[in-house]
Amino acid sequence: QHNYDLKVGGKLGYRRRYGVYTTWMRELKEYLAARVRAGRHPEFLQRYIGLVETDIGLGLAVGKVTDRSGALARTLEETIWDIGFTPHLRAQLDELFRKVTELDIATNDISPRNIVCAWTEALGDHLVMIEGIGVKTFIPVASFGRWANSYTNNRHFARTRRSCAKHQRVYLQKHPQ
Repeated sequence: QHNYDLKVGGKLGYRRRYGVYTTWMRELKEYLAARVRAGRHPEFLQRYIGLVETDIGLGLAVGKVTDRSGALARTLEETIWDIGFTPHLRAQLDELFRKVTELDIATNDISPRNIVCAWTEALGDHLVMIEGIGVKTFIPVASFGRWANSYTNNRHFARTRRSCAKHQRVYLQKHPQ
């Protein structure tokens, strides 16, 4: 049993030979590259704090991402279900894509489920990616150059926008105008 600081969340690993640890290494590698390029922590990425030993195995401690009330930030998917894919959320997603492109961050599994709607005093409302960075293909095409990574990220964010549009259609069915 471990007591963690309330500002720290966590991702727990499973007892497989490498499994989830491979994913962590991929994410950590891309996070560190983004920090070096930005010269600081990129506010649109979840903060990685370190590895911790827990009673069920190794865990990856990450920064807690919260909403305006201090509760855990809701996913973009949950937010769209509640309020729809508003022009404000669209603009925030476009801004997130711009920032990812600017820092040349490789993405792999971007979806409305791994982007959260966060709030901080310094930034106000903004989106934060909590997973889905790093190259996970056997042949790391996205790492061949900025153009290859840009092409891959364009595909991933296009898929995310389509998913958001699908959730918007569900929202409109439940909340007719």
